[in-house]
Amino acid sequence: MLNLLGRKKTKITKDNLKLHGLSSIQSELSDVESVSIAQQLVTVSLVSNSRLLKQLPEDCFMLMSLVGDLQSVDDASLVNGPLIIDTSLLGEIQTKSECRASLLTIAGFHQLTEPLQRKLILMANKRLFERQGLLTKQALDLEDERQRIAAKLLERHLFNQKKLTNAEFVKNIISRIPKLPVSSLELLTELHSDSINIKKATELVVNDPSLSSLLLKTINSGQFRLREMVVDVAHAIRMVGFNGVYSIVISQSIKKSLPDTPEFRKIADKSIELSNIAFALARLTARVQPSHAATIGLLAQIGMIVRSLLIEQNPKLSNLIELINEYHLGAKLLAAWRLPYSITDVIEQLGQVEYAQPNAMRSSTLDMVAVIHIAQCMTEILHRQPVSGLYANEYSGLLGIEESNLEVYLRKQLIPGLLSQSALLPKAFIERLEVFTQER
Repeated sequence: MLNLLGRKKTKITKDNLKLHGLSSIQSELSDVESVSIAQQLVTVSLVSNSRLLKQLPEDCFMLMSLVGDLQSVDDASLVNGPLIIDTSLLGEIQTKSECRASLLTIAGFHQLTEPLQRKLILMANKRLFERQGLLTKQALDLEDERQRIAAKLLERHLFNQKKLTNAEFVKNIISRIPKLPVSSLELLTELHSDSINIKKATELVVNDPSLSSLLLKTINSGQFRLREMVVDVAHAIRMVGFNGVYSIVISQSIKKSLPDTPEFRKIADKSIELSNIAFALARLTARVQPSHAATIGLLAQIGMIVRSLLIEQNPKLSNLIELINEYHLGAKLLAAWRLPYSITDVIEQLGQVEYAQPNAMRSSTLDMVAVIHIAQCMTEILHRQPVSGLYANEYSGLLGIEESNLEVYLRKQLIPGLLSQSALLPKAFIERLEVFTQER
């Protein structure tokens, strides 16, 4: 409820201007100008704990002074009016106590001479610039403080993760997990080299009976929507492409090294989804080699399996083990398997994205980290899980993704391309994409 105290009926002189809240700007006005303004002022009583803007009359044009406590870090720039009433200026400011405001209504402003009107507008603009400068400084100070805190959190996170992943019970589990077959390691290394030799990689699969049989058994098992039986590796490449063949071989090899449990199968299926989304995202954004992104996507979540094994073997330490970041665990296992550093390094850095914006990450691997992280966010969206990326917008912006909403980008850009190649993808993944596109 507004309380308009109105104008004083007593004569206004230069000696009683302080009563009308003009003493703070009197040095910028002549005595005649000050008296002219004071004669048009309306005084408003404001209640405590309420938004300032809501309490001012609708025809209020310019706030001249305000006496009382405001819930704002820049009260001084408001008290030393004039300030033109503007939502962007006053929208978030609240009164902390009962206050008294002196203001000019639109009608009162037009009672002033044109030169005085222009002078007040210039003074108001000056206050606006002062206020914006103050707010900018505050924003910069806050950003500096936020970055300092973020750096400390990242430093503490890395220290804790190093200590946890180097614990003896972690080393013991990792040392007991069977390594990938030599042929699979050779294939992984070849496909992640700077100059990929598809012919040589194909020969590795063709010339290894275990890899060939593993591939043909999987591709003909009903997991894919193939219309004909695949009889050899060359046929498989024609049907699902080399990236599809490679994904099958590596994922099946990992399955042989790790326990076949419901938890593992769930993680393995999501890893294949992540790999395919990372491949598609890398092609769309053209920042990294798609086959490299697919490889890292396939291996990125392997630490979740290691963590499950750790909890199974050490149930009394489950609360402690849950604190171990899966990416740091995965990088530890893959390093023990002697995978290329270019893979393990990116996966370890993925464990930092919750604590670090892109400008705090290593520039040499930043693009790949961004692709895998955003692909992971999109996988979570696909499964209707909370998106874990605190800085997802910053990483997606780095990739040139203009959509601020990753779900919109997933629906409009990624899924149509994936569905157009449905014959190359696992049937369960295609079904999930189709269900997701039908939801709103």
